[in-house]
Amino acid sequence: MKKDKVSNHKRNEIGVLPFPPLPIHPVPQPRSTNRVPLIIGMIVGISLIALLIYAVPWSSVSQTLTGSFDLLSAQVKQSQKASAPPEVSAPTILTDETAPAPEVSAPETSAVEITPTPEVSTPVTSAIETVLAPPIPDPDPRLLVGRYPVRRYTDIRHKISPGDGVYQLTREYGNQIFPKKYRNWQELARYNNIRSRQYKLKQGEEFLIPTLVHTVLPKTGYETELQQIQSELAQQSNNPELLNQRAIIHFKRNELNLAHSTLQRGVRSSPNDGILHNNLGFIYLIFEEDEHAQSELELAITHSEKPAIPHCNLGTLYMTMNKLDLAIKAFESALEADANLLDAKYNLALAHEKIGNVDVAHEYLRELTELLPDDVEVTSALERLTSP
Repeated sequence: MKKDKVSNHKRNEIGVLPFPPLPIHPVPQPRSTNRVPLIIGMIVGISLIALLIYAVPWSSVSQTLTGSFDLLSAQVKQSQKASAPPEVSAPTILTDETAPAPEVSAPETSAVEITPTPEVSTPVTSAIETVLAPPIPDPDPRLLVGRYPVRRYTDIRHKISPGDGVYQLTREYGNQIFPKKYRNWQELARYNNIRSRQYKLKQGEEFLIPTLVHTVLPKTGYETELQQIQSELAQQSNNPELLNQRAIIHFKRNELNLAHSTLQRGVRSSPNDGILHNNLGFIYLIFEEDEHAQSELELAITHSEKPAIPHCNLGTLYMTMNKLDLAIKAFESALEADANLLDAKYNLALAHEKIGNVDVAHEYLRELTELLPDDVEVTSALERLTSP
């Protein structure tokens, strides 16, 4: 037994290791029971979360996020399209080999649909509008021109007072132009149903004076212009331009006698001035002095660089003389000199109407209505032709 114990001890010393010592853990100490910092931390965290909820603009954040997402998706699509062309190019090459016509039409239609149609349409329409409706130039303001009929008659009513007679009325209405057929006072009295001896007029009656009115309506005013021109004429008495301006102002004021005398003075000072000859011939046309009007207008045609208006006035004179063939030739020559002289075209339409060429007159008047839609004379003449 002793031997066995000794042997076991030796085995333990040789082959058996002793057990390791057990680890010694520290004794856990009790935690502090102070909860104030924890509560403060929780309050601070909750306040930060509330600030984030109410202060941060989450809508803008969401928009930016969605925008960035859209950009990313668009970039992805573009990258896909960029990688797609080699696949599309293959069938286009095949169609070019087989059927080139439909392939050529497809890119043309796509190109026309995308850009060229809106870009080309806007300038083309503007160009067409400018071609169809060009600005109508006004006639030369230095030249007098009128439409047929130039001679129009109106009545000025004058109530006769005690002491009025023919001489008194003549002196009072000296600047008014009386027609040739009423220059005889006996015919004038008969026209007004006044049958008194020795041309004495009855008191209390209205004396109707038929006066001539031209196409330019009588106006008043122009006093300052007249004073300025008269002051300039005091220094240059024979200046044809100043004399013509003064005559035109008298013409607008319906002072035709003063216009006539001023133009005669201008023609005497410069006999080769076509403008003065034209205006004097037009005044003679209103005066019903046909021979003087014809001679002055012919001189105006010879001495004018642009004889369109003198030709038109001469044609109007021929219409008043019932020489319609000569009138048509004069109007045609006026339009050859100036195609924009609409008064000549209007007079030519009336001349064709008088001859019986209603279709030609209708065509001229239709063109004039397109150019002058607000012209009363043109519309009335066209209605007269179209009415049954």
